[in-house]
Amino acid sequence: MLHYGILVLVSLLLLVGLFVVLKRYRKIVLIAILLYIGTFIGVITLVMSGHEYSVAEKSYDYVLVFGGGLKDGYDLPDLVVNRLEQGLAATRNIGGKFIVSGGYGQGERPSEASVMAEYLMARGVDEKDIILEEASMSTWDNLVYTKELLSLPSMHKGRVLGVSSEFHLFRIGLLKNRLPFEMDLLPAKTPFLEGLDVIPREYFALVKSLIFDWPDHNLTRLVLDEADVQVHALTPIVMDLGRQRPDTHHVAEVSVATVGDIMVHRSQLIRAFDGDAFDFAPSFEWVAPLIKDVDYAIGNLETTLAGQGGQRRLNVEQFYQGYSGYPVFNAPDILAKNLKDAGFDLMLTANNHTLDSKESGVLRTIDVLEAQEFDQIGSYKSSEEAEALFIKEIDGITFGIINYTYAMNGFWLKGEEDYMINHLGNYDSVRIETMYDEVAAMAEEEEVDFVVVALHYGIEYVQEPDSHIQQPLVDGLFDHGADIILGGHPHVLQPFEVRVNHRSNGEDETGVVIYSLGNFISSQRYRYTNKDTDFGMIFQLDFKKIDEEKATIESLSYAPTYVHWSDEDLIILPIYQLPADIELRSEDRSRIAYAKEKVIPLINSYYEGDYTMDGPYLKFDLN
Repeated sequence: MLHYGILVLVSLLLLVGLFVVLKRYRKIVLIAILLYIGTFIGVITLVMSGHEYSVAEKSYDYVLVFGGGLKDGYDLPDLVVNRLEQGLAATRNIGGKFIVSGGYGQGERPSEASVMAEYLMARGVDEKDIILEEASMSTWDNLVYTKELLSLPSMHKGRVLGVSSEFHLFRIGLLKNRLPFEMDLLPAKTPFLEGLDVIPREYFALVKSLIFDWPDHNLTRLVLDEADVQVHALTPIVMDLGRQRPDTHHVAEVSVATVGDIMVHRSQLIRAFDGDAFDFAPSFEWVAPLIKDVDYAIGNLETTLAGQGGQRRLNVEQFYQGYSGYPVFNAPDILAKNLKDAGFDLMLTANNHTLDSKESGVLRTIDVLEAQEFDQIGSYKSSEEAEALFIKEIDGITFGIINYTYAMNGFWLKGEEDYMINHLGNYDSVRIETMYDEVAAMAEEEEVDFVVVALHYGIEYVQEPDSHIQQPLVDGLFDHGADIILGGHPHVLQPFEVRVNHRSNGEDETGVVIYSLGNFISSQRYRYTNKDTDFGMIFQLDFKKIDEEKATIESLSYAPTYVHWSDEDLIILPIYQLPADIELRSEDRSRIAYAKEKVIPLINSYYEGDYTMDGPYLKFDLN
């Protein structure tokens, strides 16, 4: 740290040295010495007049405490502690919320304001009574940015009491009048040893302020224009009056949602066609806001997008306008756009219907999804793409995502084209080991925080995970490094499970599996299947990462959904957020009541903890 007291002494000695050496100019040097000493004494006299300030009002709305740097980049110096203690004493008598003002100085990792806020909270101040201003780098900045902060519509207008060291108040008083900023001032004592440095420094700071700190000049220099004040000064610095704790760390928080099987049967094709074109957007109208609300949304596309007539010619009575439902699915391209508009980011394309439109349908499906700017995994156009690991960084947390299907309904790829779909060959042990190896390789990637496996597997219409296929595969995936397993294919909802995975490095990590996500959209109506195929969910996980610490799964939530049939559309409805303008028949009300009574308890049956309702979601805190 530069010691300004030494600087003053050295500069004075330098002038004395010049007086001795430059004999011909001694009068000039002597005048310079006297001016230097005189101005220094005069300025210091003005600076030290700050002790004359006193509280003028009986009450204030805000107590503004000015920062004064940090020791070693982290700790509060005593002079700032004295300012905070004076502010605490003032609020006990006159009330008011605290505004702590101070940005990031050289070598300071946390902001001065955040360290000041931590001190106040340690002294018993409620975090809702502390407002941070973290953009300022000078006394002028303190005033400019705090004034702008108080001008926000959300801020209560009121009287302000400024608290700083007594030597600092003369300059604050000068600058607040220039700005102008109506504020009373209250002095705090300056520790003797620190005063030897900061009081001489104030001499130079006052000279600088006299020259440079003017509204027309400095506002332009600091933030360019009035609009930038909002963007650069206020947006990152205003704490939400207590909703967020002051934090000196970088915290990444990410939400990821997944839904189950997205299928298009003939009933949907008929309803989506208006005589000229297809449109499936009404199906997603009431769930799109929930999907768009997360940072990353994943869907399981259990149909092909092979173009008109691109499907295999099987069960042609299910064809409609060149497209088809069960058993060989092929939907119009508009479905991809409708899904993108609904908020989805990643489409999984490895499932038992991936080959319904042959190899050409696999390739065209990928092309259509890419045209809508989807991420897409599970099927591939080249062996190079198939071998590449899919790693996705989302707002500071990184996910490695893998997608496999058990098989393709009896259709097989030629040997040289086997790379096109990630499949297990009807649970072939060698292929299962290959999948495990890919999971292990992903877990070894240093940048990956979570390994996610989306697996199309299990037995259709069975509501409990079976012990011969699903559970052994889930165990194997967790053993090889998976953190999250997303199950599809049974077409009915199955339970979720939260585990503790014991890793080879000795660490215990949380693992989450949803055994089956059910049907998100399909025409598999209960009255046709006598199974709970009309239910699905939006399954959400919330993640958190602080600095370079290991990321954690903070919570698990799901919003159960129901597919409502009308004469015009099939519509996905959140069961706990039913729209008022949808007319429900008695069959709908009966099914929704059944879901609440029977299906939702089944989903929760593997988890012993409680949940809270968060809008349409059942939320389980995991950390």
